[in-house]
Parts: sequence; C-alpha cells; structure tokens
Amino acid sequence: MNTAREHTAEKIAVMQAFLDMESIQRTDLRISNAPWIVDTEPTWNWDFFCYRIAPRPRRVWVTWYKCGCCGVYMNRNSAEKNKFAGGEVIEFIEPLADEGAQGELNR
Repeated sequence: MNTAREHTAEKIAVMQAFLDMESIQRTDLRISNAPWIVDTEPTWNWDFFCYRIAPRPRRVWVTWYKCGCCGVYMNRNSAEKNKFAGGEVIEFIEPLADEGAQGELNR
C-alpha cells in the first residue's frame, strides 16, 4: 500500500509532466471503469479524478530481409547503421488499448 508521501510524489510527478508539456489523462473515480480521457487543462481535483501521464506507444525498428532474418533496434539510426545490403528498415509502433479506470494513481 502506498504511503501519503508516495502518493504525493506520484501526484507531483504528474503535475511536473504537465508543466513539461506532456499529455495528461484523467479518469472519474466516481464511475466504475470510466475511460481515460485527455485533460488539456487539469483542475487537479484528486478527490474525484485520477490523473496520469498519457501512455506513449513503444516503438522499435526492425531490419528485415527476404530470407526471414531480422534484427530489432531501439532507434532508426541503429537499424540503418546495422542493416546489410538487401535489407529494409521497418518501424513498428505498439497500439495502445483502452485501460479502463485502472491507473497508476488509483487510491
């Protein structure tokens, strides 16, 4: 169970992310399985809403060859640098699923 200090640190991290221009989402704690929605002007009403930094999809780059061989890289530059002749670089982006009301800052 999180302590009051841990809850406060989590809230500060979300608010700092907002100041750093990251996307913030909120869910209504009064509604069971309420969806996460983008909140461009959060009011920080922690009694009724749970806030989080909007999840970002993970991205990987794959070098792909006709023979079926491949390599996975964390950025395009690494994939391009390590690609052999005849290969291509393909970017994969993880689709994000709606997570319902289960967030990092639930009470």
